[in-house]
Amino acid sequence: LGYMSIFFWLNAQVPQLYTNYLLGSAASLSLPFLLIWLLGDITNFLGCILTNQLPFQRYLALYFCLIDLSLLIQFFYYEHGWSTPISSSPISSNYVEASPSSQRESVHFDLHEEDEEDEDDEEGEEGVLDKRWIASPSTMAVEEPIEDGMMLNIGVVMAWTCTCLYLASRIPQIVLNYTRGTAEGLSIWMFAFAALGNLTYVLSIALHIEGSEEWLNALPYIIGSAGTLSFDATIFAQFWYYRKLYASYS
Repeated sequence: LGYMSIFFWLNAQVPQLYTNYLLGSAASLSLPFLLIWLLGDITNFLGCILTNQLPFQRYLALYFCLIDLSLLIQFFYYEHGWSTPISSSPISSNYVEASPSSQRESVHFDLHEEDEEDEDDEEGEEGVLDKRWIASPSTMAVEEPIEDGMMLNIGVVMAWTCTCLYLASRIPQIVLNYTRGTAEGLSIWMFAFAALGNLTYVLSIALHIEGSEEWLNALPYIIGSAGTLSFDATIFAQFWYYRKLYASYS
């Protein structure tokens, strides 16, 4: 489940990039949505740096920031008169009117690892990991241990900050869909990948953590994933409603 969640999130935004290219437009996307989403991923990346996570975790966090920037570049390129739309015809239903739920909810996780080989370290190490990787069955660890208390504090702050940012990002997109009276131009595959990423992530949490303390540590991620799934359901309802509405007119 962990690797499945990673796969879904790695590919979540690619369909929207392709859809924007086909349309020659990014008008379906809310700029506040893109900016808040990027801030969430920047918070994730900074958390990986500040808590000294392994290099591949930093690279993946950087990847998510770069693909967010790609969407922003497309938005400004197409929406500020720098290009001519490729086609005026409606986009295929395989690509339109779905949620850009990017949610990779809450990106850090306080991971408690017992170090049986270190007799001087009775409490183990606390770490914060990108949520896309904590669900992985592979063992995660920081490159070099840092002070437990500091790591825990950073982990808590980063987790709740990312949760709030990712949840807030949906609101302007929902409002934009309502204002436009359509969800056309949003990739249904981005919605599908994001929803599956959140779903497999929540299942990974449920299967891998034990005890009330671990559940408490996982609370921001559970709230984040459940919350974004509910927002995704709202956007999907918009997609279904507008599609049915326009079909009745034709």
